[in-house]
Parts: sequence; C-alpha cells; structure tokens
Amino acid sequence: MRALVAAGMLAAIGCGGTTPSPQPPPAAKPVATSASDDRSGFAQAEFKALRSDRFGVTFLLPDRPAWTVVDRDDQAAGWLVATHAPTSTTVRVRKFDETTLVGRRECELRAQLVGELPKPEAVEAGHFTTLVDEPLHRPVGWDGRRWIAFETLAGGRLAGHVFLVSGRQHACLVVHVRTEVRSDVDAEALADRLELFSSRTVGQVVVDRAKEPEPLLPTPKVGPPGLP
Repeated sequence: MRALVAAGMLAAIGCGGTTPSPQPPPAAKPVATSASDDRSGFAQAEFKALRSDRFGVTFLLPDRPAWTVVDRDDQAAGWLVATHAPTSTTVRVRKFDETTLVGRRECELRAQLVGELPKPEAVEAGHFTTLVDEPLHRPVGWDGRRWIAFETLAGGRLAGHVFLVSGRQHACLVVHVRTEVRSDVDAEALADRLELFSSRTVGQVVVDRAKEPEPLLPTPKVGPPGLP
C-alpha cells in the first residue's frame, strides 16, 4: 500500500490536486521497505497498545511514550484523542451506541453528523484527494470502510487522513488519523505515515466490552436534628 499511496499523492500533486486515475497493479511483487527508507518519523519505533476502557477499544501506536492522550467523557467532546507533537499526528477514536441496527452506511452518516467525516460535497468540490477507498472488516466482524485521503492547507502544508468507519449491531466506531507535513517536498514522509497508521493502527484495531459505568453511590441518610 505504501507504493500505491505515495504514487497517488505524487501524481495528484503533479496534476494540481486532481484525483489520480486507478492504475493496474504491478506485475512484480514490490520489494519490502527497509527501515532506512521509512521517512514517517517512526522508523524502528516500537508499537504498543493503547486501550480505552470507556469504549472497549484497543489500538497500536508507534513511539507510545511520546503521545499525550485524553480519554474522558468531559473532554474533547467525549472523543479519545492521542497526539504525537513531533510529527503533527493526531488519532481520534469514538464509539457511539445506537438505538437501531447499523452498518457502515449508517455509521458514515453518524460520523458526518458529528463533523468528523467530510461530507460527499466537500470531497466532490476537490477539497480532498482520495488515495484509497475500500471496504474493510475491521474490527473483525464489523462492517467498515477505510478511506485514505489528503488535502492542501494554507501555506502549502499537506494534511493526510486515514478514516475507519465501522458498524456492528447497535454500535458505530469511528477512527480518524490526521497527520501534517510542511509541503509537498515531504509528500513521501506523509505517504509513509498514512501507510503505517492504515496498516497497524487502523488495520489492527480491536473492540471488546467497555468498562461498566461506576455504580451511583447511595445518598447518605440524614437523621433528625440533634441525633448523631
């Protein structure tokens, strides 16, 4: 996927940001990428699991000690937000409980409703260039969609996105990885990050049971005045 993402980005940038036409797969198997070729900023970094007890979601992050994590109901609008400042990378995760049976279509609408997933008109207007758009049954047993895209920001900066939107029974899962580089000179670094987070963080996400809410403590009884 690394070669596909990199080629798509370079082709799109060279064409002024238009979506590249799909190319046939190469006849020969690609050569494995060595760590010395990795420009993601995470070369040889160890992956460690991060678990949200609130959502029952576990995913992998490279260079885990360098990430700051917010995972509280009363912060970041309830999202789990992990930030890696050295690479301008953010991972946002949230699981929504739904009242009806849902699949990826319904969960895409949920993600658009909360403003996390761009609406089709924004994509059609050329604000985003699609690199990969495919069904993905992740977590295992879920009906999901993986979308990889990038956009050009003010000052020539590039932002890359990896989205996973999945549904199962009465739950929607949204995972959004966003990372930035200074300009198209760093397009290969951006492509390496997108491939890394697509295959390891998004591609290996796991959902199990969320932690049960803490029981409410009973209100202490107050006796009549003058009694202990």
